[in-house]
Amino acid sequence: MFTIVKTSSGDEGFTADKNGNFPVLLTNLGGKMPVVMNSKGEQSKIHLLNGTVAKREGIEVNKTYLVQFESQGVQTYEKNGVTTSSNQFTPRLIQEIKGVMDLINGSKGVGAATNFVVAETTVDEDGVDIFKEVDEVVGEVEGVN
Repeated sequence: MFTIVKTSSGDEGFTADKNGNFPVLLTNLGGKMPVVMNSKGEQSKIHLLNGTVAKREGIEVNKTYLVQFESQGVQTYEKNGVTTSSNQFTPRLIQEIKGVMDLINGSKGVGAATNFVVAETTVDEDGVDIFKEVDEVVGEVEGVN
């Protein structure tokens, strides 16, 4: 899935990872973007990207990019005695959007900004992940378009 995202710094309110990199916040400007539920059970409006992953992918803050979200599969982890399984997506940088015309043309190609929460993963007979999308917000993301 191709998505146009605007990046911002997560240095306020978040801690740096073990490599000293702060997370990068991705805001959807066009296309489909996977997000998570926040602690209040509400759909997040951003995609939080680990700072080291962002650095490795060449994603910098205060820029606009065309990215492709790729599934990393289901990750299971335990924290405070609670085991959680969730689908992990990583954006792969396709290109930086540098001008207004690039943004307009790119938006036409990816469609309206739509965030979705992935609830569960199953694997088909060929071993390919099939994602069930739930709580999909169809149309424009509030305050974006």
